Amino acid sequence: MTVPASTPRAAPSPLERRSWIARLLAAAAVGIVVGAVIGGPAFAALSAKTTATALIRIVQPSDLIAIASGATHTTPNTQDNLDRYVAGEVAYLSGDAFAQSVGEKTGKSKPAELTVAQNGRSSVVSISTTASSSDVAIRTVQTAIDLYSQQLAARADQQLRSLLPRLSQWEQTSTGDGPRLEQIQRLRESIVLLADQSSVVPIVQPPTADTNSQHPGLLGAVLGAFLGGSALPLAVMARRRRSGRLWSVTDLTGAVDNVLVPVVDLRERPARPSVHEQRARLARTLYAQCSSAEPTPTILVIGASPTSGAATVSSLLEAAAAETGSVRVVTLTPQQVTIPDLAETSRQTLIIDAGVVGSSPLIPDAVGRATTIVLVARLEADTMAQVLTVCAATESGNAPRLAAVTYQPWWPSWFAKRAKPAGRRRAGRAGTNVAQDSADGHEHA
Repeated sequence: MTVPASTPRAAPSPLERRSWIARLLAAAAVGIVVGAVIGGPAFAALSAKTTATALIRIVQPSDLIAIASGATHTTPNTQDNLDRYVAGEVAYLSGDAFAQSVGEKTGKSKPAELTVAQNGRSSVVSISTTASSSDVAIRTVQTAIDLYSQQLAARADQQLRSLLPRLSQWEQTSTGDGPRLEQIQRLRESIVLLADQSSVVPIVQPPTADTNSQHPGLLGAVLGAFLGGSALPLAVMARRRRSGRLWSVTDLTGAVDNVLVPVVDLRERPARPSVHEQRARLARTLYAQCSSAEPTPTILVIGASPTSGAATVSSLLEAAAAETGSVRVVTLTPQQVTIPDLAETSRQTLIIDAGVVGSSPLIPDAVGRATTIVLVARLEADTMAQVLTVCAATESGNAPRLAAVTYQPWWPSWFAKRAKPAGRRRAGRAGTNVAQDSADGHEHA
């Protein structure tokens, strides 16, 4: 029933596996919930802004003054001239002055955030902006188009203001020349028509809001749940490696002579006959591993920390020792000055509950008198540094040093209960189940 230090177990016990799996599953569940709660609103907030985009075609207007002078076309019809004109218009639309004008038109005190880009070398230009809602974004882009159309109209009006008076003078001087007067009137009509066309902005695509994911919050929740469910278990594993705590019974095999099995469950159990029977089996199993051939067995129980459960182990050993003979339990206190002596012929078992190292000045005396030293360490609570401290404090004794491992699961006892035949109960359970034939052997003893 003991685990020799020279042959440590290669695989963890069922309790350790269940505990570790439960811890990882709990961490994953918490990570999934937290990730979903954070990811959903975060993605919804990021997707709250909407981008609206419009495509317009920039057309180089005719030079009205040149047409009035009799030119058939104003500039050479080359791609380079068109590229230069489009580049100039893109620079104007991207400028701070135009953005400030759009901002004022939309009732804002700061310039509008516009993105103007030319589609390759074509005359198609995109105008886009991002706003808190699709309506605001569409209205801003439409305002930019309207303002650009007004700017084009203002340029044409500026040319008309210099041309129309001159045309009027020509008409006055050509009053007697009917064909000449008719030609001037047709020229006036043509110039006015071209001026009106210059203010029209061809719209390839009206302002349209981008269609983002219809459920950005759901997408964020799923992604956040995935990241949280993956990251938190990894963080738990990293913390386990760095904490220095006891995570397995095999961690103790190099520090003590033997490790008592099974692990002792520190949870409070309901007062039922079945629970009492299980506790009695556990007590007998632990006590059988602490037996000594000395006429007055003295078992020293000392914990690695105040929460190790040394008092629980002492109580179990006391209950089992009382079934085979007389037993006396001594709990060391700071005020105690002596340890009672037992007659060698009494066959009385003395159990000394020493608490923790440093809790009593009589611990060195108890170590010297003990025939068995039981070091109590709690999984996932005590550290190897605390265990080594107890080992150093009991090094002066000649008694075998055993380790009783305790554990207090975070889940309630009724959650882990499983109905199995008594003959199939295994000693690896949380300190309560041992083989039925072994328990019967202790009862007959």
